[in-house]
Amino acid sequence: MQGHVDARGQFVSVTDHGESWTVRIAYPKEISRYLVFKGSVSVEGVSLTIAALTDDYFEVAIIPKTWEVTNLSQLQPGDDVNLEVTSLRSMLSA
Repeated sequence: MQGHVDARGQFVSVTDHGESWTVRIAYPKEISRYLVFKGSVSVEGVSLTIAALTDDYFEVAIIPKTWEVTNLSQLQPGDDVNLEVTSLRSMLSA
């Protein structure tokens, strides 16, 4: 990740699993071709792995340390979030 904002998404929900969290993020269609299951995505500057992917949203799994030291735990449904996709940067510079 390079710290660029490729798009803005929206925090949809969080599911607490006790020792981990699943965060759902809605994303704009213009970056859909760059999102892949188990691929990387940055949400609010935090590089994460896509754990689930649909045409409207993706989900990422958050471990306790990441939850503790990032602002992801402060997000509320409806909050806008910055998104960066590694593939987009690679393709634009090619």
